[in-house]
Amino acid sequence: MPSLKSPLIVLLYGLLLCSVASAEPLKAMTWNIKWFPGGFQEATKADETEHIKSASVILEKAKPDIFLAQEIRDEKAFNDLIKVSPELKLHVITKFMEFDGKTPAPQQCAIAGETGCHHVAAPCISIADDTTAVAAHREATRDTSDKDLVSRTGAN
Repeated sequence: MPSLKSPLIVLLYGLLLCSVASAEPLKAMTWNIKWFPGGFQEATKADETEHIKSASVILEKAKPDIFLAQEIRDEKAFNDLIKVSPELKLHVITKFMEFDGKTPAPQQCAIAGETGCHHVAAPCISIADDTTAVAAHREATRDTSDKDLVSRTGAN
């Protein structure tokens, strides 16, 4: 699986823009869940069910505002996990392909956040590198109004 450190940091910067105008602290959680669901590549349905159950308990206790997950099989698996936190909604999921270019890779990355962040998160996904993300963050922190953030990031 390709390194995702830089893209995940960039996406986190984008989602952090959602908290600029908020008085509440922002709680972000990142987790490499290791072959979710199941714990390994050739997991049985029983393994998958147990993995979803145990991961759901941890996520429910953590109550993050933003949740970044790695090694997720697909969108359905991620949604099965985040349904324990009704305020979390899927914002981004990768669509990595196997080398044949036709078969979805068995491990993806996903980001969920509270629904109030959606209008800012979507346009920030196109940020290409850490330097651009830092510049975007600095620009956004000069003016904290949501309307200005959205217009500067290109959202309609």
